Amino acid sequence: FGPPRDFGPPADQDGRPDTGGRPDFGGRGGPREDRGPGGDRGPGGPGGGPGGPGNGLGNVELDPLVGLDDPSKPLRSKLLANKTFRTLYLQYVRDIANDSLDWDTLKDRVGNTRELISAEVAKDTRKLFTTDAFLAATSLDPIPADQDVRSIRAFAEKRSEYLLRHEAIRDLPPGHIQLATHSKTSAKAKPVVSVDQLTRQDSPVSIHELMAVNTDTLADPQGEFDDWIELHNRSDKKVDLSGFYLSDDEANAHKWAFPAGSEIGPNGFLLIWADEDGKDTPGLHANFKLSKAGERLYLSTGQSLLSEVEFTEQKDKVSFGMLDGDWRPLQPTPGGANKAGE
Repeated sequence: FGPPRDFGPPADQDGRPDTGGRPDFGGRGGPREDRGPGGDRGPGGPGGGPGGPGNGLGNVELDPLVGLDDPSKPLRSKLLANKTFRTLYLQYVRDIANDSLDWDTLKDRVGNTRELISAEVAKDTRKLFTTDAFLAATSLDPIPADQDVRSIRAFAEKRSEYLLRHEAIRDLPPGHIQLATHSKTSAKAKPVVSVDQLTRQDSPVSIHELMAVNTDTLADPQGEFDDWIELHNRSDKKVDLSGFYLSDDEANAHKWAFPAGSEIGPNGFLLIWADEDGKDTPGLHANFKLSKAGERLYLSTGQSLLSEVEFTEQKDKVSFGMLDGDWRPLQPTPGGANKAGE
């Protein structure tokens, strides 16, 4: 049946493993060549998380393009050999670094989970790490620059920093490239229309406010705190939005189409959830998310560009919108008139 399994470091007097006060997320890890892209010995993924068994932070400087020349990893070496697929993959890795690993986004989830389970962790007599190690790993405190602290915050911040400095990610174009799709009912694919093919046209409906970091400001009808975009109708007449599009991709102005029958009332406001749940109901849900790092957003019809906005890095609990003729950070007011931030 093979050699005895290594069940981790020796236990202390309480029957718990002696990890020197540091969290040990499983076994001791294998040789360097046995470790996967997720970190120490775990297959992980492009975010480079702690992966499977292994110790501490995993490899925060794991190259997201590791294995491209390794024929034993055909999914990576063959799929990412395609330039279009590789670019799209790296754009999603950038999203992970900007959004999923952002501490402003993570801290409430880590803190809530720590509070929820800390008492049970303390009572557990069979845990593979000490209670102090658990508390250190889930600490919300800033990490001193001169300390190699093994914690979720340390991993998230260091991994995000490394990925955003990576040459292949740093040089990416904004937004996401659009892959061509083929309809089963038509041999001719619908052409992709870029923003530079559109003609600017005045419209009473425009992008009015957006929020790219929404941790607890407003939940969508499904109870999720997702990015949102607000449109405003400045006219005193109802506007049918059938044939309108929203996009964050200059190469594909028609990225998300408003469902037929969508409308915005006179002098009204309309929220669209940018959560990649394009077909979710109730509510309007676009098939893309907003980037916390900033990007451009477009509102268009078939061949006309009606409204656009460019925003830079966004912060939690602050929206970005039009007020007194200028785009600026605001106090979030979804569904109502914009207000200056406090």
